[in-house]
Amino acid sequence: MSSLLDPAGWLLIVGTFVLVLRWKVFAGEPFVRTIMVGAVLIRTLYSLVNVAVGPIFGLQLDAQAFQLEAVRFARGQGISVGLVTGWVYSGFLGSLYRITRGGLLLGQQLSVLAVVFSAATIIRIVHRMNVRPSRIKWVLAITLFLPAGIVYTSGTLREAFQQLLFLLTAEFALKTIDHPRVKTIALMSLTTALGASLHGALAIGGAAVAAGSLLFAGLVRSPAGTRESAILRRVLPIGLIVVVVVGLSVPTLLFRYNLGGGALTAATRFRNGTVPGRADYLRFRPGEVIKYGDLPAIVGLYELAPFPWQAQNIADVIASIEAIVRAALVMTLGIAVIHSMRGRYNDFLKVLLLAGGWLAIEFAWSLGTTNWGTGARHHTVGFPLLVIVAALAPDLVRHRGDEHALARSGRAIAYQGSPSLT
Repeated sequence: MSSLLDPAGWLLIVGTFVLVLRWKVFAGEPFVRTIMVGAVLIRTLYSLVNVAVGPIFGLQLDAQAFQLEAVRFARGQGISVGLVTGWVYSGFLGSLYRITRGGLLLGQQLSVLAVVFSAATIIRIVHRMNVRPSRIKWVLAITLFLPAGIVYTSGTLREAFQQLLFLLTAEFALKTIDHPRVKTIALMSLTTALGASLHGALAIGGAAVAAGSLLFAGLVRSPAGTRESAILRRVLPIGLIVVVVVGLSVPTLLFRYNLGGGALTAATRFRNGTVPGRADYLRFRPGEVIKYGDLPAIVGLYELAPFPWQAQNIADVIASIEAIVRAALVMTLGIAVIHSMRGRYNDFLKVLLLAGGWLAIEFAWSLGTTNWGTGARHHTVGFPLLVIVAALAPDLVRHRGDEHALARSGRAIAYQGSPSLT
């Protein structure tokens, strides 16, 4: 049993609440700060229970393994277990444990703190996407109170930091489309690389968002007339190549992924190497290789499983409800993308970037996921982008309707003012 006697952990708990109460980014709209306090409180309570009587649901196995390796690292014993990309996260925790003499409570509260920074990033993205301010509370509530999100961002797991880095990459990507600057591109490349160091899926998702922003920035403007613009003309194409190459190379350079035989062969090998379980779906037989025709079923089951009739316990019921919510949001995202096509070109590209970024990281997760329990963890990373784009749909549809009404009105006026033929 871990100890609640963790001064560094308790200090960080107090500091997290103070940050939420004092940070101006949460002060703009009604109920936003209340939502943030609730989100931090429920995660802190969950983590406290885990320290006192754990391990509890969702904070077993991987969470314990990361914590064990972090403690070993703090004691100067290095990282003993091949945790693929987990060694970066455990090394980060272990370094802080060594400096602060903290333990599990500190490690868990760091995840809660990352959620606070993610929420602030979500608010900044919402403003940049011109989502109605009154919808901020709903975007935050849906994102922060998703049951899987609460569980998997309350312990010593990577999801909270993966989500934060992916959101920061998206924010810098949107800034790059609006105002492509060397500093912004450098920061975007940094968050992409840091995300990739936590999981290979973020190498794919992050690189897709970053590369897309560079491409879109080049499409919407041709800088001329200043020294900075001349630099950017060279930086944009070079940056695109660098981000793509780094994004595709990081998994094989830093992590123990065997990509021999192509991505689909590697995905098949990874899927078949996982331990079979009750929550499995679409496990291929030995010797089979995933074909391109299998991809719709793989992605579809990853998003929709478990179906209601597959639920056998409360966790399955919650996962099934989350899948229904996700399906509804995906349909709303599709509506947003379709209606944005007739709007301002710059706005359309930004909607497309966020929607494409969500799809890219979900596709990457789906290839290596074989059960809906693991899928629930993975969904938390890109989920905020799905909610943000879905929140744009009502205004985009209304704007399109207003355009049609204005066009009809204009035609009616033109008709009434036309000369009579009689």
